[in-house]
Amino acid sequence: MASSTIAISRSAVFKAATDCKPRSRSSSFETIREFWIQKGGIPLDTGGNTILHFLAMYGNAFVIENLIDDDGGNNNNSSSGRVKCEDLYKRNDKGNTPLHEAARFGRKKVVEILLGKQESLVRELNRLGEMPIYAAAACGHEDVFDHLIAKVLDCDQEMTRSADNSNVLHAAVTGEHYGLAMSILESFPHLAQNSDEKGRTALYLLAQKSKSFRSGSFYYSHNYMSGSIILSVHFLAVLTYWLIPSMVYQSKRIDSSELKGSIVTGLVLCLAFFYNLY
Repeated sequence: MASSTIAISRSAVFKAATDCKPRSRSSSFETIREFWIQKGGIPLDTGGNTILHFLAMYGNAFVIENLIDDDGGNNNNSSSGRVKCEDLYKRNDKGNTPLHEAARFGRKKVVEILLGKQESLVRELNRLGEMPIYAAAACGHEDVFDHLIAKVLDCDQEMTRSADNSNVLHAAVTGEHYGLAMSILESFPHLAQNSDEKGRTALYLLAQKSKSFRSGSFYYSHNYMSGSIILSVHFLAVLTYWLIPSMVYQSKRIDSSELKGSIVTGLVLCLAFFYNLY
């Protein structure tokens, strides 16, 4: 074990926290534990993130489990350097606990470890009034969401962000995580009727995302006929490129007259196409 008289730099701790390779986990744990003994849960960056936040973000389950298991989260002797219960509730500048960050990045193993130590973390709010389950839904992590939903009690309250009254269904639709949104809708159909502070339901938000539908996609054939100058120019470029013979871009020596001829041909065909269209 490293000597406590040797100062551990923050950069070394950050490197250890982000290194999740099996061959490095023992040395990473020793580095982080030694720093914790010296400095405790001080912020490592300007965002107010502690070691625990970074371990949660990067999914370093081995280190975070051993670090908090060092005392089971109940030792009140600060000189021991061991993680205490209150350390698990420390927040960064966004008000996120380590559990929020684990949920946001989809680190299911870390979520399980943290809840195994302090299940009440599931009800903690960040500055936007989001519980960890909302962060999981917003980022589309269905496995983490499913694990967290089993821990909540008052679903309507815990699945709603207090800042704007949007719920996890709003969050999943906004993030275009439609598989998760369907799963949420099947389990909690009443959320479809709930509106945010602006009166918007999840269905309303979905309707605003026209590109999520085939008919709203740029690649839907009807949209080439829509008369949009932007679509027309794009179509012109695609068709011109398509008409360039393969021998032109496969050869190192390009015949400029042949290239110009191909482009002119493409332009003529496109102009004829749009003339007939309009």
